[in-house]
Amino acid sequence: MHTKFVTLLVSAGLMSGFSAGLYAQQPADATGWYGGVGLGVTKIKIDDGALPISGSTASSLSKDDSAGIFGLSLGYDFSRNWALEGGYTSNGKLSARRTSTAGTVGTFGAEGDGSAWFLAGVGKLPLQNQFYLLGRLGLAATTTKTKLDTTGAVTLPAGTNANPKKSETNLLWGLGAGYDFSRSWGLRFDYTNISNVGDANTGERDVHAWTVGAKFRF
Repeated sequence: MHTKFVTLLVSAGLMSGFSAGLYAQQPADATGWYGGVGLGVTKIKIDDGALPISGSTASSLSKDDSAGIFGLSLGYDFSRNWALEGGYTSNGKLSARRTSTAGTVGTFGAEGDGSAWFLAGVGKLPLQNQFYLLGRLGLAATTTKTKLDTTGAVTLPAGTNANPKKSETNLLWGLGAGYDFSRSWGLRFDYTNISNVGDANTGERDVHAWTVGAKFRF
């Protein structure tokens, strides 16, 4: 997947030299600073075997593996094809709870949230009528926080941190599309993947996010 993404970025730059006719309707001044704000949804994969309860002989897992996401960004367009952007994103609560009805009776729950500061290069492929495709590749400084709790006869293993937290740097990549209503503003749709977020204590996963945002050029 990473190889395909890099190929997209390279292709965006190469095609700028061969497709001048496609850019006739693009703004003449394609450089400068821009800001963005976005809303969307983030999703993680929670395994069906998550949150095992010692001594349980019958249990079920309920999970809420998606949450709303909010983000802000600031970037600079070096040309129609290349930009550098950074920003901050934060998502709502994601949770899971295992309920044991036989053996050790009770529940084991986990609730988590996360945030990220990111910096990424952006490769763009302009199309006709102010549409464009894009790819992003960069790094995200992520923070993952989880809260663990139990009920009934279920207890946390000795020495378990009930509020683990993990801060780290992760690979970020994404794909998207946009439309410029004018030089001043436009809309953008992004899919973003941040890989291997968290650890064994907080829960480790790939984070998937889909956002729709407005872009404003300064």
